[in-house]
Amino acid sequence: MIDRIKGGIEPKNVKELWPGAIEALKAQRIKNPHNKPVVSYHSKKQQVVFDVAAPRCLFGNNLAEATDSDLDELVTAIQCECTRNGVDVPKEAIYNAQIYYLEYGKNIILPITTSMTALFKRFGKGLTKGYNALEFHHYRKDRRDGYKVGISLDNRDIAFYDKTTKEIVGKSLYNKENKEIYCKLLAQGKQVLRYEVTFYNSPSVKANLSKFKQCSGTFTLRNVWDSKLARELLVSFSNEVLNNLPPAGCSKETELRQIKEARRAGVSISNVLIYKGLENLEKKLGANTVKELFNPIEERYAGGKKQYMQYSAAKNKQEKLAAYFKPRRDQTIRKIKRTINDFKPIRVDMRTKEIIDY
Repeated sequence: MIDRIKGGIEPKNVKELWPGAIEALKAQRIKNPHNKPVVSYHSKKQQVVFDVAAPRCLFGNNLAEATDSDLDELVTAIQCECTRNGVDVPKEAIYNAQIYYLEYGKNIILPITTSMTALFKRFGKGLTKGYNALEFHHYRKDRRDGYKVGISLDNRDIAFYDKTTKEIVGKSLYNKENKEIYCKLLAQGKQVLRYEVTFYNSPSVKANLSKFKQCSGTFTLRNVWDSKLARELLVSFSNEVLNNLPPAGCSKETELRQIKEARRAGVSISNVLIYKGLENLEKKLGANTVKELFNPIEERYAGGKKQYMQYSAAKNKQEKLAAYFKPRRDQTIRKIKRTINDFKPIRVDMRTKEIIDY
């Protein structure tokens, strides 16, 4: 669901509880939200602005996930923080606040036997052609501490990262509760892959969310707090990456066995070369890069359909031949896809620090 969200409240809906409250907000140093919302004043927009990390605010940790029914509790928390800072804001004004920063995401629980490093390398090859350069971010200099892989374009980010490692190595004073939860998960042989999509301003929010939900004006807190919308958007963006991943790797012995079995089943040498050649190119370069090599976008626009037809024919043949080669089943990717599609919220018992539902 929603992780972090920023919204602006119109001045007409804001009333000072004491003289100078808004001036005090203007002078206040802007902080990151932790277990409660942060309220500040945006001089350029002339709006009282709230910034809230929803799971931490609602549940005290960032593994649990919010649902549609949690919105009123979140609005109450924002309203209380506004009051504490000397401004009176009605709940309806918070519901109708204009959103200009938004993170949708899903926590995906995987077995500890899954190699995050290998997974991120595959994700890197599956990223859609046309995005900016792939970004690898290490949480610390020692690469064993984990990293994320992501792409940025048009004030929008798509990212996957090793959330377990990030929380355990984090040094924030607000991180103690999280660290206990993730350490307990590790002891149970589980780890968390985080997938999130971030929009950095109002035009980006509107441009991307309008593809999935109609909205006459700007998107408000009430509009974006919608699990159906979040699910559709996250599934769509994840498919851009997961449907273009290179095939799962296999040992040299397994590859030789596949070829021998295919030959015994009557597959010609030329078809073996087509299947294995295309498969190995996709493993090394990624499906989108291979497509671009054989089917350059500038030639497609110039009417060069012949190469496109040849590439499509090779892909169709590869799909038909797959039955003879019996490619390795990709259980990890299936698990990731299933978790995003099911979109079942995670809940955590804060007394025992254990997951009670996912």
